[in-house]
Amino acid sequence: MKVIIYFITLLLLFTGCSAPQINFNDKIKAFELTRDNEILFTEDAKKVFESRVSLPYINVYQYIYKLDNREFVIYEQAYTDPLYVFNKSIDVLVNIIFPDYYSKRSATFGSLYFYTLQSQINKEIIYLLVENQNKKLLKIIYTKDKRMLEMLMHTLDENSQFTNLNIGTYKKDKKCHPFIKSKWNYKNILFADLVKRYGNTRRSVK
Repeated sequence: MKVIIYFITLLLLFTGCSAPQINFNDKIKAFELTRDNEILFTEDAKKVFESRVSLPYINVYQYIYKLDNREFVIYEQAYTDPLYVFNKSIDVLVNIIFPDYYSKRSATFGSLYFYTLQSQINKEIIYLLVENQNKKLLKIIYTKDKRMLEMLMHTLDENSQFTNLNIGTYKKDKKCHPFIKSKWNYKNILFADLVKRYGNTRRSVK
């Protein structure tokens, strides 16, 4: 009986049907926020760029979308290899993946995490949403225009809002990619013990 209860608990944990999820719907070309197969929010978007970053134990798919208001949204999906999982909390993952930014979590809804990020190089602020699926898949959306993500947040809780950051001291502007801000590379990922072998409670994989 204990074994049956254990597997039922695992099933409920990993299915998590009541948790909100984000996705891009290729059929209607729109971002969607869904829960229990119900669409809570949708936003039209056109894909204008895509690329792939391959690292040991991690594959990242990056997309740039253009919204109807001509703003750009970056959508990234980071998958671990089958035998590996992400080894850090979401707050730490955000700091590792976006090393050029100060971050502050604004809200959490199930597996969805909203952040405000402010550049350590200039005054640029971006707004970020991360979905964590069982520590094996990260869905990441970010943009300079907080309208869409703020609407997503308000769909889940109308009282939520992004944190205002004011670091106060800035360095001179340096060369920065105009859209993609994440840093998926050996230095920021592997040396930071970002992933570990599933079930391995000892040292993380480097």
